[in-house]
Amino acid sequence: MNGVKGQMNMVVLVIAILGFVSVMVFLVALLPQDQGQEEYLRLLASSLMLTVMRSDTGINDQECGTVADLLACSVTKPEYRCSGTELTCREAAEQKVSEVFGNYSYLKKYDILVYTDSKGFVTQGDEVRIGNADLLESRREKFSGGETIQKIAGDGTPIVVEVNLLLAEKG
Repeated sequence: MNGVKGQMNMVVLVIAILGFVSVMVFLVALLPQDQGQEEYLRLLASSLMLTVMRSDTGINDQECGTVADLLACSVTKPEYRCSGTELTCREAAEQKVSEVFGNYSYLKKYDILVYTDSKGFVTQGDEVRIGNADLLESRREKFSGGETIQKIAGDGTPIVVEVNLLLAEKG
C-alpha cells in the first residue's frame, strides 16, 4: 500500500511540475517584444500628433486656444486674427507647431510635415501644410499620425478637418 501512495505522490509532483513549466512558458511568451525602429517611429508619430494638437497656444480666444483650434480656424476662417495678436490663425499655427517641434532636440534628425484635409467639406481657406511639404510626394518610408477635428460653424454647418503628421528620417 505504501508503494502505491509513493507512486501517487510522484504522479502529482510530475503534474505540478508540468503545470508550473506550462505557466512559465506562457508568461515568457507574453513578455513585450522589441518591435524595432519601425514600431518606435509609428508610436512617435502618433504621440507627437497628439502633443501638437493639444498644445495650448497661450492666446485667450475660442478660435485660437489650442493648435487644433488654430488649424481648424486656418481652414475655415483664413483671414481671422486671433485676439491679442496680429497673427492670422494660419500664421499662429505655423509659429506654434514650429515651436513645439523645436522643444524636442531628437526631432532634428526627422523631416516632419503637418497638413490638413477638409474631407470634402467646403472650406474658405486652403489646406495647411507646415513643415517639409515634399514628404507628401516622397518615396521615403514615412510614418504618420492623424487626428480629426470636428466643429460646428457659426451658421450650424458641420466642419470636419483631418490633420495628419508625416515623419521620415532625413536622408
